[in-house]
Amino acid sequence: MTSKPIYSLALSVYFKQPKFGMKKHEILSRASAFLLSVDPKTPTTSTSTTSNRTKFPHLEKSIQQKKDFNVSDNYSYKPAGGKSRNAEELNWLEFVPSNFRPIVHVLTSSHVVSPWKFPNYYNQEWIQEIKQEHCSYSLDIMKDSKSLAKFACNPYAINHPEGLDIAVMHLMHEETTLKHMESLGVQKLYLRENSTDFEVNEPYIFDGYEITQEDNSLKELDRDNLIFDDDDDVDDDDDDDDNRVFIPFQTNGSLQLFSPNRFLASTDSVLPQGACGGPIISLKHDNNHDNNNICCGIVEGIVPQTHEDKRLAGSAAFIPSHTIKHFIDAAEQFMIQQIVPEHLYEAIDRIKQGHHSTSVDSTIDHKQQQPQQTKTKFDPKAIQKEYNNVTKHLQDKYTPEMYAKIEEFINKQRQEVIEKIDREGGDLDEIVREVATKNIQQLKDENERITQEAAALKRKE
Repeated sequence: MTSKPIYSLALSVYFKQPKFGMKKHEILSRASAFLLSVDPKTPTTSTSTTSNRTKFPHLEKSIQQKKDFNVSDNYSYKPAGGKSRNAEELNWLEFVPSNFRPIVHVLTSSHVVSPWKFPNYYNQEWIQEIKQEHCSYSLDIMKDSKSLAKFACNPYAINHPEGLDIAVMHLMHEETTLKHMESLGVQKLYLRENSTDFEVNEPYIFDGYEITQEDNSLKELDRDNLIFDDDDDVDDDDDDDDNRVFIPFQTNGSLQLFSPNRFLASTDSVLPQGACGGPIISLKHDNNHDNNNICCGIVEGIVPQTHEDKRLAGSAAFIPSHTIKHFIDAAEQFMIQQIVPEHLYEAIDRIKQGHHSTSVDSTIDHKQQQPQQTKTKFDPKAIQKEYNNVTKHLQDKYTPEMYAKIEEFINKQRQEVIEKIDREGGDLDEIVREVATKNIQQLKDENERITQEAAALKRKE
């Protein structure tokens, strides 16, 4: 077991395109990657705070353990972590029981896992013949230049919808894989929650891997526009022996400048080949917050060392945590559509948009995982019963012809009530009254027309 925490994993991408006559998978590209927790970080109570509150912290810990045990014993699915939040503030996957959702995301560089999506980076025509189904992915835990263990990822990646150089993947056999990883010292990270926490000169750790031979994994940024150059090529060496070796790399750095579109940091050592996709970990100390394992961004590339502005030359460019969060939201929204039935997805979508009615305290406490209560539970039988009473009265009062016209109108109103209460929730009587009030003039006009038609029919008889 390693004593030093491991933050980064070594990602290898292999491909086999039968069209090329390939009989086995060959290495395509490599980069750094890291584990990002799906659940947010659960606030912890510091020892000092606990000791100030009670002289028996071990008893408090025992009580908390008992509470956690009761939750797991009485609730069939493990609740999501993190602090108590309003329903619309939950992450997409937090609506799914842990049995049916991943524990971690694997974050890395999109240009490495899906190079065919970046024709401006790679000018070889053959790369466009490679697609997702031709690739497989593995993660190595490295000590020095030796692999302690290798694990497979699912053979697909979710790339940023607008082309940012970030992708999310997931582990095969996640539960057993994570247990093995944790036993070797791998740490999962948590995204920085507040984008206003960034400040110039704040300290970071840049963690990842160095590739000992020339590789495509680290791109330089265009010196004028700070966008990627396209003169880095995928290594097309098809030899059986791949001599490129991953070596763990870590250096300190600090935020140099930032804007809505670009974050740059100075580093003690220039980031090497293979560092793309590695995490930037906060070293900022705050007595009011637990900043352990907080990820502030993902490495995107470097400013060319030949840049005319020597202050920027060799700087590390990274995608900040709040941009990562927006991407994760989109990726989780896509994933949840594949996990839950359509009607449940639509209900979750309404909650995320804030279209839900709750009791006086609308905060969901995930520690207790109390089900959300609406003002009135939607009961289709109750609505049907009310309309059955109405229709019986109408059948007794009007002729069959008139009743048929009225029934058509009633059915339309009933559907409107059902759709409104299903979409927005609320008190049934209030919604029926609201729908009726809105359409009262239409009802009057319809009744008048039916009466006139009935009178005309009577005259003809």
